Amino acid sequence: LGLRDEAKPWPVDLRLRNGDTTLALNGTVREPLKLRGADLRVDLAGTDMADLVPLSGVPFPNTPPFRLEGKVDYAEGRVRLLDANGKVGRSDIGGELTVSTAGSRPDVTADLRSRSVDLADLGGLIGGQPGRAGTPGQTREQRAAQAREAAGQRLLPTTPVNMPRLTAADVHLRYRADRIQGRNMPFDSLSTEVDIVDGAVSLHPVSFGIGQGRLVANGTLTPTENGGLRAKIDVEVRRADLSRLLGAAGAGGAGTLGGVVRVEGSGKSVAEILGRGNGEATFVTVGGNVSSLLVDLSGLQFGNALLSALGIPARSRIECFIADFALQRGALRSRTLLLDTDAHVAEGSGGLDLGGEQIDLRLRTEPKRPTVASLPTPIRVGGTLKDPSIQPELAEAAARAGAAVGLGILFPPLALLPTIQLGVGENSACEALQAAGERRKRGQQQQAPEGGGRR
Repeated sequence: LGLRDEAKPWPVDLRLRNGDTTLALNGTVREPLKLRGADLRVDLAGTDMADLVPLSGVPFPNTPPFRLEGKVDYAEGRVRLLDANGKVGRSDIGGELTVSTAGSRPDVTADLRSRSVDLADLGGLIGGQPGRAGTPGQTREQRAAQAREAAGQRLLPTTPVNMPRLTAADVHLRYRADRIQGRNMPFDSLSTEVDIVDGAVSLHPVSFGIGQGRLVANGTLTPTENGGLRAKIDVEVRRADLSRLLGAAGAGGAGTLGGVVRVEGSGKSVAEILGRGNGEATFVTVGGNVSSLLVDLSGLQFGNALLSALGIPARSRIECFIADFALQRGALRSRTLLLDTDAHVAEGSGGLDLGGEQIDLRLRTEPKRPTVASLPTPIRVGGTLKDPSIQPELAEAAARAGAAVGLGILFPPLALLPTIQLGVGENSACEALQAAGERRKRGQQQQAPEGGGRR
């Protein structure tokens, strides 16, 4: 009889355990027979949110240990989690989540936020091992998985996409993080909107703040017949503060970074998609100093070794840095690789095999002013993405022993001008370098004798 008395809400005190996952539900339900009028608090905890998939039907990714609490109600076929807050690994999480069961499969709408997020906690979204060593509450299995990943030779995630999980529900997610943790993390903030419908993923966009600039990615991931995904991703870096990148490495400096990346490929993991992908990548930097840039990108030991091998002083000022690559079937090959400092010009060729994660780059340095000192030996950067190496190119050094070519470099082509202006603005040192190259090219054409000269 008490179930029918709306004036006396039905009390609920429920505690469940499933493996390492626990749920506590406390409060009242005003109309328990109709499952309406809920005033309930939920406390949910476990070692991995992926364990909730068979219980809830919501396609949660793998995560570090988590705890989440909030208010729950149910109405018209929808379960809502309101005023949620908690922790996932080292990151805080809060917001709202609605699950509708009216259709053929669950429809999930989430509006989530973090005041502070560790991007390692989101690694499960791209097939990596989420969290990091020392994350509170990790199981022995999670610690062992992280140790295996750290000891492995691969840098790109190789875990196949879980297609049954991806097609288990339609998902509409908004997420924003006010601050990204980590002294060596170049990003300040994160915001994204993601839709998953019939297993097809739309990113529109994923946006990282970098000082006053941003890195923005848009794209789609479409299921294929063989159980993989066909990816099409466009990335833009617009006038990102180089000082923010340098500060993440504990170094000073100033300048601007810009660029574009376009990738299309198919595969069952991030490693397969990039290892078979086609597209292009262009990055431009003006300002700052070369030592801080290389330290930030490559790590202290490798960056200093590379500078020493190139014969570039540690505090050389960057006038312009351009890296322009074409991606064909997973092979990233340089079209222009140029570092212009106040005293030297470094030019490179070669590329990277993303499928095997192998590096094959050749770099050489020329002084801008005549010098009686011996020229630095051209070098080869090899090894893997996770463990790069440097060694001299002795054969090329002997061939160059006769004379220096000075500024006989490959100037950036005119086609790169829109990318330069998009990334770092007009009237930059890179734009001036490209203009000088065009003037020099025209001058050489005018000096050539009629009928063509010797080459």
